[in-house]
Amino acid sequence: MDHRNILNIKDMFKSLAESGSSEIFSHSGAEQSAYLIGLIFKHSNDSIKMYAGDFNGDISNNDFYIQELKDYIDRGGQLQIMLEEDKLLKSEAFNFIQMYSGFRDNVTIKQTENRITFGEEKKNVH
Repeated sequence: MDHRNILNIKDMFKSLAESGSSEIFSHSGAEQSAYLIGLIFKHSNDSIKMYAGDFNGDISNNDFYIQELKDYIDRGGQLQIMLEEDKLLKSEAFNFIQMYSGFRDNVTIKQTENRITFGEEKKNVH
């Protein structure tokens, strides 16, 4: 995907987020996912519940994602995360979340042994 297409998709995501749209749309790739989740952090005023494989990938290490996550938590947003992996997590985003979960009520992290799968082949979502 070329740079112009990424900018057009980012503009579309931004417009949908700002308007409070409930439109269903598709996206692909870590950069688009990080931008989209960052916009969710930016425009959410209440509570976000996330299911994640881990916080070691390209999404959680994206600068925009990290900044919007920090801003969301700093303004008191409620964040509940269910993690699939219990391995050592080293991303800046996870370290920030883990720090807050230790002394603030608005951040909760839990781990599950369950896996979300899709398709007949039961492929893991993460």
